[in-house]
Amino acid sequence: QHHEVLIIKGGGGRHLVDFELYQVKPNQVYFMRPGQVHEFLPNPGAVFYFIAFDKSEIMLNVPTALTSFDFFQSFHCNGPVELDEVDSLIKQMEDIQYELAHPGIMQHQLLSGLLTVLLIKLQRKFKLFNRNELTEENELVIQFNMLIDSEACHFRFVKDYAKQLHVSTTYLNDLVKKVTGSPASFWINKKQITYSKQLLNNFSLNFKTISSQLGFSNATHFARFFKAHTQQSPTDYRSTLKC
Repeated sequence: QHHEVLIIKGGGGRHLVDFELYQVKPNQVYFMRPGQVHEFLPNPGAVFYFIAFDKSEIMLNVPTALTSFDFFQSFHCNGPVELDEVDSLIKQMEDIQYELAHPGIMQHQLLSGLLTVLLIKLQRKFKLFNRNELTEENELVIQFNMLIDSEACHFRFVKDYAKQLHVSTTYLNDLVKKVTGSPASFWINKKQITYSKQLLNNFSLNFKTISSQLGFSNATHFARFFKAHTQQSPTDYRSTLKC
């Protein structure tokens, strides 16, 4: 249940995030939310800094909500962001590491403050260098994004999200498309595919169980949905995992 930030100072490697493979480069920053799956495979000699924090503990002493930071919202950030430099961010990371290694009075408050400064610096750079800016800010779209990013929310249809947000299905679809460039159904299906892959990676689950967890009436309907969005059947996808 952690938010995580990975800063690449130098070197290369690979980073698999929600089953998408990225080539690691200097000055990249990766942002991970609770529920995402990732595997970082740095090359020998790669220099990187990593921090993970639980918002209910470390952010307890600051009033800033994590939703204030665009990089922890999937509509804004779907992969690594390449910055002009990361040394200023690393200095902040090192201050946090020092405090963790040398605890003193009011440590939680100090860590909260240091972490908040790091996140604000990241937000400033993210605004400058991110190329996935939304056309506008909209409170309803932000709420929809929070539902999409929630581990606990796995609705299959736009109407279910619209009901949760107390708006019509058409209005939600049109507004999300206006702000993000893609309709609400696109983001729902994207989440469903990621969740499907997480379940398929668990070989103890059969297709019937997976279909039920995803809200499909039977395994055939799930297989059609999965193949339509990945060009692979669930069986074919699983076979690639055994290689």
